Amino acid sequence: METKNDSKDEVEKKAKTNGFQAAQTYRTNQEQQINKYNTGKDGRTGHGFGAEDVNATIDILKGKHVEKVGISNQKNGADRIVGKIQIQTKYCKTARQTVEAAFGDDGMYRYVLRNGKPMKLELPKDQFEEAIPILEQKIREGKVKGVVNPNHAMKMVRKGYLTYDESKNVVKALNPDSIKYDVVTESINCASAAGISAVLVFAIAKHKGISNKEAAILAAKNGGKAACTQLLIGVTTRQIQRSAVNYLSKEASKLAAQKAVQVASTEVTKAGIRSTVSSTVSNVSTKALTSIAKVAKTNAATAAVTTVVVSAPHVYRAIKGKESVQECVEATSENAGSVVGGLVGGLKAGAACGAFFGPPGVIIGGLVGSIGGSIAGSAVTKTAISGIKKLFGKSKK
Repeated sequence: METKNDSKDEVEKKAKTNGFQAAQTYRTNQEQQINKYNTGKDGRTGHGFGAEDVNATIDILKGKHVEKVGISNQKNGADRIVGKIQIQTKYCKTARQTVEAAFGDDGMYRYVLRNGKPMKLELPKDQFEEAIPILEQKIREGKVKGVVNPNHAMKMVRKGYLTYDESKNVVKALNPDSIKYDVVTESINCASAAGISAVLVFAIAKHKGISNKEAAILAAKNGGKAACTQLLIGVTTRQIQRSAVNYLSKEASKLAAQKAVQVASTEVTKAGIRSTVSSTVSNVSTKALTSIAKVAKTNAATAAVTTVVVSAPHVYRAIKGKESVQECVEATSENAGSVVGGLVGGLKAGAACGAFFGPPGVIIGGLVGSIGGSIAGSAVTKTAISGIKKLFGKSKK
């Protein structure tokens, strides 16, 4: 006979949102520019991209509509649009260097709107006051097209939310500034994870015949747990992506892609295809394989961290002797299946729906696909484990 506690345990097992959490983290990572945080000599110029990400995120949390158009790297284009204001972000070591970076080789201000007016220049919080007179002088010298009044310098600049030193810290792993930023960024996903988990748990609980009051308590409990788990997954993943481990992973991906292309090119040549065709294949393959390696690496990191985080309670219980090693392995395997299923389902469904319905389709498709994939992945893994156990059971006889 099924008891009330058995029903509650079954609800938690069925309400698998691991894949949704992994997909949320992956999508957020894609909206960041973490892969550019180690650019330039010895990774010293990536802080500008970090500043862009932080400033954009804080604008979003302030309730402003933000478009991160700078990810496309359009020459002399805006880094982001806040409301209707186009903004170019510059973070250099000194106020003079920051201002100078906004001027081209011809000495003229290079970030101009279609109507000919200068674009808003965002600079480090601690350089704001010092930058104003430098820009005023540039205006006096006629270096800003269409602007003759030096007082307009105040209207041209925007104080960033970060200082220059903070911008350098946010692109590095395991320091207070980068961790604080990741926590702030992930807080948006935490709310989604908590809400989705709570709704899913409540629905399954009611289907199992649990009362409204107990279902609501169970939903609230699991919603809070999902929020905490999401926070840990997101922060851990992004800290790893900033680390030397991530750098080595990227280099390994490049080497793997290059090796694959070399093998493919050799086989093409052996097959008697002309060298020009072989060269074209090689060039196309290099770009494609590097892109695939990059996506696979990011997915793998997200999936691995998610699986470890959601499986930690089982490992703890196994260490304490409250759960057998076999049960721990089975639970971890189910979690892994749930995570992979949710990631694949969320990304594929989101992309498919986005092609038909635009941005709203990406969100809705990703939501449905990640939850469905998460539950399906868990169920498939559970069935596979059960089949293997039966098979081994028969072989022992």
